[in-house]
Amino acid sequence: MTLLTTAISASIPKIIAPAMHAGMYKHPIVNENIRKLQGIGVEVLMPRFEEGKAKILGTEEIVAAVVKKLTKPQDLRGKRILITAGPTRVYIDAFRYITNPSSGKMGVAIAEDALERRAEVTLVYGPATALPPPNANVIKIETTEEMLNTVVDELKTKKYDAAILSAAASDWGPADRKMEKTPSIQGEWTLKPKVLPKIIAEVKNADHKVFLVGFKAEYNINEEELIDRS
Repeated sequence: MTLLTTAISASIPKIIAPAMHAGMYKHPIVNENIRKLQGIGVEVLMPRFEEGKAKILGTEEIVAAVVKKLTKPQDLRGKRILITAGPTRVYIDAFRYITNPSSGKMGVAIAEDALERRAEVTLVYGPATALPPPNANVIKIETTEEMLNTVVDELKTKKYDAAILSAAASDWGPADRKMEKTPSIQGEWTLKPKVLPKIIAEVKNADHKVFLVGFKAEYNINEEELIDRS
C-alpha cells in the first residue's frame, strides 16, 4: 500500500490519498485503518472506482482538497454543536413501522463542516444510509420519541452552543399500538393517528439560550404562507 501525503507537518491538517488495488479496499483491516486515520482528523481522499479498478484522484482534485483543508476557517473551535439527522420510525404494531426515505446526507454534511471548523459535534442519528463522520459523537436512535428524549437529555446535561435540527422526524404516530403482530389475513386495517411531540418545541423549553436552527419542508405553497408556517 502506497500513500501520497499532501500535508505532512504536525502543525497543519493532513490529507492522504491511498493508492492500491480495488480489492484491498474491501479488506476489513484496510477499512479499519482508514477509519482510524479519519478518527484522528486525517482526511482520506478515496479513489474513483471505474471498471473494477481503483484509480487515484487527479492532481487537480487533490490540490483542490488541500486548498480547501488549509483555508477552512477554524471559527468554531471550542464550540459544541448538537445535530439531528436522518429519519425516524413510527411503529404501528409490534413489528411493523412507517417511516420516510431521508438519507441523512444533509445532517451528515452539516456535521462534517462543523468538525472541519473544529467544533465538537454530537450527532443524534436515525436509521439513515449516509455514513456519519467518524470523529463525531454519534448517538443512534430509531423512533421520534427516542430522538426527542436524547436531544432533551443532551441539552439538559451538557452545554451546547447550537442545536441544528435537520432530521426528518415523523410527525404522526398511531394513537394505539398493540404489541403483537397484526394478522396479514384480516383484510382491513384502520389506523387512528395522533400528532407526535415537536422536537423543536421541546428544545426551546430545554435550553432557552441555545442557538436553534430548524428546517421545514412544505409543498405547493407561496412564500408568505411558508414563512407563516415556519
